[in-house]
Amino acid sequence: MNHDSDKDGLSDDYEIEIGLDPNKKDTDNDNLPDGIEISEYVTDPLKADTDNDGLKDGEEKAFYDSIGVDPTGDYDNDGKPNILDDDSDNDGLKDGYEVKGIEVTVNGQKIKLNSSPVSSDTDGDGIPDPEEYMSHKIQVNGVYLTVYTHPSYVDYDCDELNDVAELDYQCNPLYKDTDGDHLIDGDEIQGGTNPKNALDDSLSDYDHDNLSDMWERLWKNNNLLNPKNNDSDGDKLTDDKEDYDNDGLNNREEYIHDTDPFNADTDGDGLNDGDEIKYNSDPKNSDTDSDGLKDEEEVHYWNSNPTNPDSDNDG
Repeated sequence: MNHDSDKDGLSDDYEIEIGLDPNKKDTDNDNLPDGIEISEYVTDPLKADTDNDGLKDGEEKAFYDSIGVDPTGDYDNDGKPNILDDDSDNDGLKDGYEVKGIEVTVNGQKIKLNSSPVSSDTDGDGIPDPEEYMSHKIQVNGVYLTVYTHPSYVDYDCDELNDVAELDYQCNPLYKDTDGDHLIDGDEIQGGTNPKNALDDSLSDYDHDNLSDMWERLWKNNNLLNPKNNDSDGDKLTDDKEDYDNDGLNNREEYIHDTDPFNADTDGDGLNDGDEIKYNSDPKNSDTDSDGLKDEEEVHYWNSNPTNPDSDNDG
């Protein structure tokens, strides 16, 4: 009479009486044995997802265990234990939706947005979880884009702007360089350039020193170029006339040739940028003519033309 064929803690007779399979330990395949569902969690052993929240009962128990929350507790004090509450934090989002999240694509990269079912503001940034899943329209480089904030990160893209600031400035909270100009959004805001329009930055010259704001901001880490001051180091010589790396090119010329104003030899071939321009070689390519010889070797050792692969008469 008390035989338990499937060893689930329930007798065969009782299982048959309530509609369970006496030969199957987990009748509803939710990864919780039938006996445990009835005696410990009061979940339905005939229904894989008792509270219809998008998580199987076993998944729900495993999740709560993983974050140290009692599945039988009552986070939102509504009288329902967490494992039987489809919205444990009462934030308007079903628990399964929060745990499993949604996938969005940002600049070709897939990013998963998920949150905690026992916190109405998972990342504590002041934006409730339901609002974090909402899309926002911003205009970037003249094109409208759909963007999201991340409910589990205050600053997902690590651009020194938290989600609240990103929305205030209408930037992309999941991509640190909204306009793709190689300047992170936080730096643009701090430096006075436009984080949503690369063309604005490439054309604007706030301090009228013949160097674009964007170019000056790119070199901000050297603490020498300030897009709001045309004489950043205060030596009475405007920034465009400076030659910080002594390569024979002033900053204006470095700007024109897109070379590094703080590295005399941008391509590391032994020939400084000024000499590269003198010999018409490419200061950003160590072997301009692709003949297997570095530009510096051609000029200083072989007396050949670094822009002509046959200038050394080797055919």
